[in-house]
Amino acid sequence: MALRYIFPFAVLSAFTNASAQGLVTLTDEDGNVVNGTVIFVSTTPEEIRDTVSLTTLVVGTEDRDVMIRRYEVWPVEGSRNMFCWGVCYSASSSGTHPVWESPHPETLSQGQPFDGFHAYYEPTGMSGTARFRYVWYDNNVPDAPDSSWVDIDFGGAVGISEKAGLNAELNATPNPSAGNEIVLNYTLADLGQGSEITLYNVLGEKVRHQALASTQGRVTIASADLHNGVYFANIVRNGRMVATRRVVISR
Repeated sequence: MALRYIFPFAVLSAFTNASAQGLVTLTDEDGNVVNGTVIFVSTTPEEIRDTVSLTTLVVGTEDRDVMIRRYEVWPVEGSRNMFCWGVCYSASSSGTHPVWESPHPETLSQGQPFDGFHAYYEPTGMSGTARFRYVWYDNNVPDAPDSSWVDIDFGGAVGISEKAGLNAELNATPNPSAGNEIVLNYTLADLGQGSEITLYNVLGEKVRHQALASTQGRVTIASADLHNGVYFANIVRNGRMVATRRVVISR
């Protein structure tokens, strides 16, 4: 099994602490809460298959019909991947399912951990880092702001120097928007190449992007022409997503 570790971005620390009040709490095999973090798995091209397993615990007193939506954020051509949510699906080639939803919900009850989530990656000799974002949401309210998420990177491990370069902060106000424009305040360790802020909807479609000209500043998002629901604002630097903030558009 490849080495793995969690690297919660600085901007996500507050969200991680609050995420236990969201839809579900996600814990890894060592008992760490991983909501709103990136799990790095140092998979080598020679690895046959690597796996990340998480325990899911619903928050609150009501039973919830929980679904998963998986985004293939950084595909590695030639590799294969799959996941389990109660039922395991057949491995598919990279790019086959840019957005992959579980076909049925799992009913989770208060105080009953569910161990039916597993993410699998098969590099098939291909190098590079593949990133997948998993979002847990209530099947009855798919765009509710209480969805929970985690990113999983299969590929090269992130070293100390690279971690320093990934340091970034991203905040959004007001959030939810409540009919207002949303201001994204950001700070980067350095600009790097092609630094930009992107905004994705829950279908994995990029709906906004803006290049960054400085290591600190703000970007305003006009919400009037966006549908109500959950979006993900990201800082991208050198082709890597280095910070993420969940944004809720509401009126």
